[in-house]
Amino acid sequence: KRLNTGFLYGFDQDDYAIERGTQVLSTVGSNFKVIKSNFSNIKEELENLGVYKVDGILYDLGVSSFQFDIKERGFSYNQDAELDMRMDTSQYLKAYDIVNFWEFSELKRIFFAYGEEKYSANIAKKICMVREKNPISTTLELAEIIKSAIPAFARRKGGHPAKKVFQALRIAVNDELNAFDKSLHDALGMLK
Repeated sequence: KRLNTGFLYGFDQDDYAIERGTQVLSTVGSNFKVIKSNFSNIKEELENLGVYKVDGILYDLGVSSFQFDIKERGFSYNQDAELDMRMDTSQYLKAYDIVNFWEFSELKRIFFAYGEEKYSANIAKKICMVREKNPISTTLELAEIIKSAIPAFARRKGGHPAKKVFQALRIAVNDELNAFDKSLHDALGMLK
């Protein structure tokens, strides 16, 4: 609404978010372009459009509530769905792949580093034990495994026991921290 002479470039890799955002922005004006790409590609994508400097950059990080609401996306530990968690549904890596094929040490590392999960070793060990018999396929199945790996006294401390691990998986699936690091580095050089 405030860009009288400026132009807004928006980045998203989620088709649904692009559609919703475009609808909302269209009610305000036409001085925008939504680019289907991860913001880690900000420099390349804007240079392809002949834009080399910008006045400002705003990041909206994390997952949106509507992504949790679409159970098929596999972000929520409260709704049963395939273990997915991809922001860009055309990318290959899913939460299913991480949970069923990554080594114990990597699972433990991401649960602790990306979710600050105190019981990351217990959870990773339990996941590895369960997947030896059958693949872990759904969000509710994984949530129950996580719950069973956390001591009862710790489960009573508020919040869902799977919250931190689901956050860690989402970050790993979408390579969010590396994407943000690259984007921020490139973006700083593009600011006027």
